[in-house]
Amino acid sequence: MTAWVFVVGWTYLHTYYIYFGVNVDSLDFPIYHHFVFCYTQFVAFSWSGMGIASYSSLLFDNLGRNSDRPKTMAVLICCAYLFMFWAGFQLALYNGKVAAMHDMASIAFA
Repeated sequence: MTAWVFVVGWTYLHTYYIYFGVNVDSLDFPIYHHFVFCYTQFVAFSWSGMGIASYSSLLFDNLGRNSDRPKTMAVLICCAYLFMFWAGFQLALYNGKVAAMHDMASIAFA
């Protein structure tokens, strides 16, 4: 789970700075920056972020209750993690692009 949080934060920062022609790795951000920017994806009150957060909480609540078939549950948990990774990645790409476009527009009109 920690790796997922790190990747979502890094993806957001990478997408944002690539629009300005800056490599995010050259900025030498501390590691905790990536975790903070993952957190901002889900507190931005966008519908997609709230959807992923509610999906993950409902999913893991239901998976804990239905543990009758271990092999089926293992496959479902694996698929759920893959979907959660994909959805978080897509959310970070979208939010990074929107933030960069917003900041580029405000710079152009300043």
